Amino acid sequence: MTIMVTIKDGNALKSITIKQLQEYLENNGWSKREDIMNTLASGERTLVGEVWSQDVGPVRKTAIVVPAKETFADYAIRLSEAIMALERTEGRSQLEIYVDITQTSIYVKPKKYKKKS
Repeated sequence: MTIMVTIKDGNALKSITIKQLQEYLENNGWSKREDIMNTLASGERTLVGEVWSQDVGPVRKTAIVVPAKETFADYAIRLSEAIMALERTEGRSQLEIYVDITQTSIYVKPKKYKKKS
């Protein structure tokens, strides 16, 4: 039985490194398609992310944005979006995907229930 959950823990999401996500995508049939650039007020162009995609059928492609820096304020949000896209594409739970990306086991502490008298 697979339990479907949504990972909302910002610290858990921030613990995923860009390299870990890129390696996971590369190992699972995703390809880097393009860089996302931003032009600063000074005119300097800077990398803000990468678009990775996977062909999931003859007509449809799925895309994931990988942020360029782990220090971006919206880093956890972007990782959450990436994991949601992987969940939809792979048909697996976010926890399974998280464990595969981080190679970290998850321990869920059981709740203690009081007996009702």
